[in-house]
Amino acid sequence: MKMVQLWDLRNKHYGFTLAEAVITLGLVSAVLLIPTINYKQQLPLQQEQLTMINFENNWNNTLKSAFLKQTGGNIQFDNTKHQIRYHLIGTNDNQIQKFPTDLEFEIGNIKNSKNSISFKTADSVMPQTIKAYSKSSQKYYSYTIQMGWGRLIAKKT
Repeated sequence: MKMVQLWDLRNKHYGFTLAEAVITLGLVSAVLLIPTINYKQQLPLQQEQLTMINFENNWNNTLKSAFLKQTGGNIQFDNTKHQIRYHLIGTNDNQIQKFPTDLEFEIGNIKNSKNSISFKTADSVMPQTIKAYSKSSQKYYSYTIQMGWGRLIAKKT
């Protein structure tokens, strides 16, 4: 009798039907796709914020290097090539920072393809305003350069 019961259990088919498997796969794939949609929307905003943080850090590093090497420098914003060039005069220190194509920089009220700020020594930076406009987030970033040491002061806009 026990043999018959074991035989009966082996012949029963346990599992999912094709419809149940398709519905389950559809739900799982929908749950996995939702974060990727949000990621694609957030990526340009994150790149924009990282660019502005890198700009502040590179600015400060350039001025510190100019102070330590007792030299002047030039910081050039090129909106056509989408890059910022940090250069110390009389040295081979030349750093280039790329920025996203939807960002545009301007110095003061001048909106040229090439804007630049020059300083003779690290403690002789003239007060100016640097503005960046993002086309993707419709946001303005504004920095005021402190006279003398050239410290960047960010303005919330």
